[in-house]
Amino acid sequence: MGLKENLITDWTNKVITYQGSEMFVVSQFDYEGTNYLYVVDTESIEKDEEEVDVAFLYKVKDDVFANVDDDELFNELLGKVAGELTAEMLKKEFDIK
Repeated sequence: MGLKENLITDWTNKVITYQGSEMFVVSQFDYEGTNYLYVVDTESIEKDEEEVDVAFLYKVKDDVFANVDDDELFNELLGKVAGELTAEMLKKEFDIK
């Protein structure tokens, strides 16, 4: 038996290009054995609208990502991210470490 090492690039707080759009990586996390990026289209942020375009990307192979297009999975991932981001905001608000 050998040692299996899993090296994952930390994409959080970086801007990546996906299908010609600049995407800001809000969060990176594992869900059911797959690593996902929660991204926001920077163009939708710049429009100063109340809604922004978001997506979940997963790695297909070296630096090649695909978009989650299954609505049920998208909603599951959105729930996970919303919970984590809310917890982070509360920790900052109440200065909890």
